Amino acid sequence: MTQSSLLIKLLLAPYNGSISEGIIVFTNEEVPEKVDWHPRFASIRDGALTLQALTNLGLVVEARAHFSWISGILERDGIDRLQAEYNLDG
Repeated sequence: MTQSSLLIKLLLAPYNGSISEGIIVFTNEEVPEKVDWHPRFASIRDGALTLQALTNLGLVVEARAHFSWISGILERDGIDRLQAEYNLDG
């Protein structure tokens, strides 16, 4: 469980509560020791499972932040314009 909770915390965008679906890693061919991490998108579809996982792991503050992020998107876009994925800024 510790590794799972650590991974979820690493994928969490602390400034707004969105959680990245994954991370894309780029290496620089000119400077091989330089690695760039690029979180890309957050999935609305996985939001309920993410909220449950955060709560089960005791990460209540993070769960509230993620719920707030999803709620903000629903308020802004409405159900008719809801997309499957959003960038981390919504």
